[in-house]
Amino acid sequence: MKIVYYYLNKLFNCSFEFGHFYEFIFNPKLIELLFGNAKRFYIQDCSLIITDYYVGNIFQFILNHLVSATLEIFFLVEKNIMKKYINMLFKILLNEGENFKKVNLMFDNSAENLDIVEYIATSIDCSEIVSAINLHYNNSSSLKLSKRAEKVEIKQIYGSESTKFQIANIHNSRVKFSFCNHEWENVPNVDVRMKIMKE
Repeated sequence: MKIVYYYLNKLFNCSFEFGHFYEFIFNPKLIELLFGNAKRFYIQDCSLIITDYYVGNIFQFILNHLVSATLEIFFLVEKNIMKKYINMLFKILLNEGENFKKVNLMFDNSAENLDIVEYIATSIDCSEIVSAINLHYNNSSSLKLSKRAEKVEIKQIYGSESTKFQIANIHNSRVKFSFCNHEWENVPNVDVRMKIMKE
């Protein structure tokens, strides 16, 4: 245990330009046992790939032990498993703006019906929300435009349809979200860029 503590402590005292975690991460329970909850890895650009295994541990690692300017998460997870952990994902997006400036989420086949855009736009407290969130959906033909969308602009650009719009938070109209999503012809992919604007 002393050897594990020694080398983990060295990692915690460093900052990293890039980090890539494929399925496996440092066990959050081991980190908590050795250090308590305060220790975090500082990684400028961090990417994680999440499959059907250890989803809860990976989310706990992100929430409790990671700080990153840009966090990218690739979800290769079945829809029913993703729904089980969706509240942990919302917790990252809504409460971890201090630890993550930009979050990119790439969904392979699990994101339909998760209503991420609507959930964020109707949240009661947006004070700690991540300021820039990008969503990429594979195998998704379109994204529903909210009935509350304002300043809607639709353009055809290079074989894709670009839709820009704003949504005001229903609990605080001074907090608005600007969206830009792209849908490609003959390709079942949708990209959504979301930024928070506070008046």
